[in-house]
Amino acid sequence: MIQILKGGAVAWTVLIAVWGAGVIGGLLVWWRVRRWGIVRRRDPERARTAMENLSNAGNQRLRILCLGDSLTDSSYPKRFQRLLGENGVDAKVVKIGFPGHTSLELLSREELFLPACGKADLVILLIGTNDARVDRNHVETEEFALALERLVELLLHRKNPGSAQPLLCLCTLPEVQSVPYHFSPQSNERIARELNPILRLTARQRNLPLVELAQCGGLEWLRPRDVHPTGEGYERIAKLLAEKLAPWLRLLRPPDLDSTGGPPRGGAGVEMGHV
Repeated sequence: MIQILKGGAVAWTVLIAVWGAGVIGGLLVWWRVRRWGIVRRRDPERARTAMENLSNAGNQRLRILCLGDSLTDSSYPKRFQRLLGENGVDAKVVKIGFPGHTSLELLSREELFLPACGKADLVILLIGTNDARVDRNHVETEEFALALERLVELLLHRKNPGSAQPLLCLCTLPEVQSVPYHFSPQSNERIARELNPILRLTARQRNLPLVELAQCGGLEWLRPRDVHPTGEGYERIAKLLAEKLAPWLRLLRPPDLDSTGGPPRGGAGVEMGHV
């Protein structure tokens, strides 16, 4: 009899534990879905704010737009602006980052980011990390190539207030850590063997500057069990951009504009397709 009671108690304990885990899991899913919905609803407002900040920057400041996913919706643009100022470049750097977005999803938000692109002298595009996911939200390599090509077309044909095309800079993708159900070692293989080569080829074919964020370092600058960098990691990204884009930033400053009102498309120390 005692054994039966003990067995029943164990069974009830297991059932309660399973039920509790289910409730907690359900609450976590609800919280993430609700949070995602709030973030999505704020996207138009943030994009509008970015455009207004660029419009109010004035003609004597270099206007830079950082565009991408959650790697862009971070502290690196602010750090980038600080480093530019320390090096004598008067710039206004704003960001439009859509957390969790793939290249295809970013392409679907063109009505939000294109107006801001039309106010910028330089657009830095960092997209593709979420394309390398291993869940259902991943993007096939061929689709990534087509989406990137379309994004480049859209951005290159946008005119800024000086009636010139904003300079477009592409970035290769840094490594990611394994995150259960979302990213795995296979993600890094795809980034290294498929996605980054497409970014390099596109930059070379389009004669665009490319910053190798793939060279930012290993996984030690990422947060534990996360694809996002630590503060030090974002500082590395900002420093690499400031260093590699320095020749272009000098050419893009308002006093150096050419007679057509647009930035010269070449310069000493700059190799197109790779900087």
